[in-house]
Amino acid sequence: DIDLSSICHSAGAGKEAVSWNPIGRMANWCGVYDGNNHTVSGLYCYATTNRAGLFSILGKSGDVSASRHACIKNLTVEGEVTVNYAQAKGGAYGAALVCGYVAGGSVENCVSRGTVTSTTSSVGGVVGNSRPGVVIKGCTNYADIAQTCTYDLKEGMAGGVIGNSGGPVFYCSNYGHVVSNRQQVGGIAGVCTGNNTLTFADSSTETLDVDYGIAYCGNYGKVEGMGQVGGIAGRYAGTLPVHSCIDCEPITWPSSVTEMAEIATFGPILGALSDSEVAISQAYYVPGTYAQTISAGISVAMVSF
Repeated sequence: DIDLSSICHSAGAGKEAVSWNPIGRMANWCGVYDGNNHTVSGLYCYATTNRAGLFSILGKSGDVSASRHACIKNLTVEGEVTVNYAQAKGGAYGAALVCGYVAGGSVENCVSRGTVTSTTSSVGGVVGNSRPGVVIKGCTNYADIAQTCTYDLKEGMAGGVIGNSGGPVFYCSNYGHVVSNRQQVGGIAGVCTGNNTLTFADSSTETLDVDYGIAYCGNYGKVEGMGQVGGIAGRYAGTLPVHSCIDCEPITWPSSVTEMAEIATFGPILGALSDSEVAISQAYYVPGTYAQTISAGISVAMVSF
């Protein structure tokens, strides 16, 4: 195991704050980082730029080798990540304990514990943001996620495991409290596109052999947001099926959300669904997971038990 507290820490006990400089910030990390089931603890990362975490950027957009093989796996990260950044519209933002932004590759069997606080979009416990074709698999979040966006956009994209997932998400679970002052908030993902296609610099593509966009995921933490709030995903924007997911904790929203009723939708599995033809199977939620009466809920096939 590695304890980072001697080289990065918050202010206190006569010490000035010293922030972690994320791996891959100056040059994208394009290798394989296998934690071998060890823990990196004592992470303290205070950033005034985007893409913050133990790692800043994994993989490289358009790079065939990096996009296919870059990986962070079998790693637990404990600590605190805080991003205080004046975000403009657009951009590949991201804040999380393990990796802020995944441009290519995968994140597998990682665990996050602690807190993630950000003023930008795309905030998660394990990964902040990922491109299409990136697989997030077997990851668990115990960290509390607090998004306090300062930009003039409604979409926050905050999730327990990942804020904005361009690719598929499998076998993931969330036990942390996820709260956002914006929309698109979920226990597993704020937004999931579930895209299984990698696109390379020469415009060639490679399709991953996967059957689902989100599958085998469970949320056991409280989720709060201003609209498009779901126990599994705030918004599902993919075309691949959603399969075998469960939400066991309440999702909540403030009474003022009626001011944004045009997109103020909520669901125990998905807060909003871009394609009504997407197949949803074996999706369960515990009765009472809606903390308020649904006034603008989305109609999808859910099963209560």
